[in-house]
Amino acid sequence: MDKHDIRLKRLFLIFAWGSLILFASSCKTADPKPQEIKFRDSKTVFSKWQEVFDYRGVVSFKTNDVDMEIFSVGNIEINASGETILQDGRVRKIILFDNLGKYLHDIGREGEGPGEFLIPIRFCLDKNQNLYLFDQLKRIIIKYSYPGYSYDRQVRLDDSIADIFIDGEDNFIIYRLASQKNRLLFKYDKSGKFLKSSLIPKQEKLSIFIKRFLIGEIADIPGEGFLFIYPEEYKIYLMSYDLEVKKVLVAETASMYYPTMGEFPAHLSPYDFTKAHVKWLEKSLFPTSLYHMGKGIFIINLAESFRSGNNYINVHDLDGITYARGLQVPFSGIIRYGRNGDVFVVEDSVFDDKGNVLPLKLHRYKLKNLKRP
Repeated sequence: MDKHDIRLKRLFLIFAWGSLILFASSCKTADPKPQEIKFRDSKTVFSKWQEVFDYRGVVSFKTNDVDMEIFSVGNIEINASGETILQDGRVRKIILFDNLGKYLHDIGREGEGPGEFLIPIRFCLDKNQNLYLFDQLKRIIIKYSYPGYSYDRQVRLDDSIADIFIDGEDNFIIYRLASQKNRLLFKYDKSGKFLKSSLIPKQEKLSIFIKRFLIGEIADIPGEGFLFIYPEEYKIYLMSYDLEVKKVLVAETASMYYPTMGEFPAHLSPYDFTKAHVKWLEKSLFPTSLYHMGKGIFIINLAESFRSGNNYINVHDLDGITYARGLQVPFSGIIRYGRNGDVFVVEDSVFDDKGNVLPLKLHRYKLKNLKRP
């Protein structure tokens, strides 16, 4: 073998060895499959609401108009000062109250100008307690600066949203149904620039059908990531802020924690809402929202139907331990806020025996210290 052949052989060996090292390195750095954990029961699984929550009484919020009662509550947020930001859905107002429920002032107002909104559907706070509100009709996110919540700026998005929160770097984490990109989770920077998307829905028709109902939700776990649930199945995703799946919590069988909506019927149109659709929907409960309560505990809300019926909750932790399932929300109400152990249950306004309207009530509960096994 001459020197030329020896040199070529050496180059080939070096190339082959280098390729092997690169291949091994790529295998080591490849994203691992997310951890999958099956839900399992705690030593004690509670069956009564009062075993899980302490009642703290009715929270009374009074507006500046003595003749104006609050008859409809949408979003609720509580900032670090204990002030409550409440959405009065009936008159499309966002109202700020102090920590005793005293009216302070409205935030923004209905209209088409800067800082004004037409159909506010979601709002959230960032780490500095600034408020971000999404207007469904105008498709903009409006920022109101803390304290006082005066108008700061607005950001336009390319589509509607179902839920939103702000991560520690002031990026928008958004849940969106039946989007053009066929993804469920999105990340935008504070200027509204698209950064990333994640998770493809399994049932395209179901996504189209439930888009109008804003079902499913995300819940921030400050400094760790966020939880996400979608009504295709009883499966909870623990996501990083970069939209990577860190952990998936699944049920052995969905009926253990109440069945999900199941496959969308092939013979029905996802663009309609008829008696046939209602009949299919009423066959099972379905997850609508979730709340991270702190210390790794979270609540999943399940509803009987889109427009009426009772709500129930299951209580789990991030290790898959189940502490309660099938607890009916008191007063035939619905949870509008759950964080740091506090829960607000809205009891709808009703007519009394004399035909007078009794205004809605906000009942406050505190999560008990659930002992982990």
